[in-house]
Amino acid sequence: MCSRFALTSPLGRLVERFGLSVPPPLPNRGVVRPTDLALVVLPGRAAVLRPWGLTVDWSRRPVINARAETLATKPTFRRLLEHRVVVPADVYTEWRTAPDGAKVPHHIGRADGQMMGMAGLVDADGRFIVVTCAPAETVAFIHDRMPAVLPDTNAESAWLDGRVPFAEVAPLLAPYPHALVVEEEGRKQGDLFG
Repeated sequence: MCSRFALTSPLGRLVERFGLSVPPPLPNRGVVRPTDLALVVLPGRAAVLRPWGLTVDWSRRPVINARAETLATKPTFRRLLEHRVVVPADVYTEWRTAPDGAKVPHHIGRADGQMMGMAGLVDADGRFIVVTCAPAETVAFIHDRMPAVLPDTNAESAWLDGRVPFAEVAPLLAPYPHALVVEEEGRKQGDLFG
C-alpha cells in the first residue's frame, strides 16, 4: 500500500511537466502522508491542493488507496470513476521488512528522473485516493502493490478526460512499463551511548 510519496521538484518544472494551465498553489514540499494536503491535477490541467484520504463509514482511518482491479465493483469507488485526477510525485515510498524485523523504507521513482503521474480519484468533498495495481517486476520484491503510475502524458490526458469512459482508461492502471529506480533509505543507527 502506498502511504507516502514526495514532491520536491521546483514549481516551474511541475508546471512544465504536467502542462498546467496556471501555476499551482504551493504544495506540501517534501513527504506527503495520509490526510496531508497534496497537489492534484484536475481535468483542464488545473492544479489544486486536496487532502489525501477518503472518509468512509466502514473505517476509522481515511482510505488512501484503491485497488485498480476492484474500482468498478466496490460502491465506495464506483461512484468516483468519472472524477479522475493525476497525483504528481517525484518518488513514492514502500517499506520492506528486513530479516531482523525492522521496516526499511525504499524510495521508488522513474529511472529517467522525471516526475510521476499517479492515477487518483476524488470525491465530492475534494478528498483523493491513489489507485494501486500489481507491482512492476523491479519493485515486486518490496511490496505486492504499487501506485498506478500512468506511463506517459498521453495516458495522463486520457485519464483526466471525463468524457472517456472508465472502461477505456482502465487498462492504463497496470504495472509501470518503464524503468524504475529503487533507493533503500539508510537505517538510522541508535545512540551508541544511550
